[in-house]
Amino acid sequence: MRKTSFGLGLAGTIIAFVIGVILLIVGAVSTAASYADWDEISENFDDVEITIDGDEYNVDIEGNYGNAPNVVFGAIGAWLIVGAVCLIIAGVLGIIGTVITRKHQSVAAGVLLIIASVLSIVSLWGLFATAFFIPAGVLAFIKDKNKQVAPAPQDGAVQ
Repeated sequence: MRKTSFGLGLAGTIIAFVIGVILLIVGAVSTAASYADWDEISENFDDVEITIDGDEYNVDIEGNYGNAPNVVFGAIGAWLIVGAVCLIIAGVLGIIGTVITRKHQSVAAGVLLIIASVLSIVSLWGLFATAFFIPAGVLAFIKDKNKQVAPAPQDGAVQ
């Protein structure tokens, strides 16, 4: 079961790292967007005209946005960055648990892989990684069967 646990743990680790890096980038962009001045952006659209099939349309964005878009982008950015950190930590625990499975320390490997799956679930974005971490952790608890040793030949047996 070690080979299966190793393969599943490695796949879950790769998925956790990839999704974690993507979330980190999107979260950073969303956090950067939370510092925009939306009222100034809407003023830039006052003179914009769009012509479609000879008909002119004015792009008129009215209203006082206040701080609402900044709060929304900031909250989304924070949520994505927290999810990214959880997934990256899960990936680190997953790779440690995966390497430990090769060293016959099945209990420690299983515990680390299960903790990695819990961290992946907490992020809500790592459900794909969790699908690999949970079976890898369960299979890490199962010890490999001892190899069968051929019985010693009996007296008078032909070898």
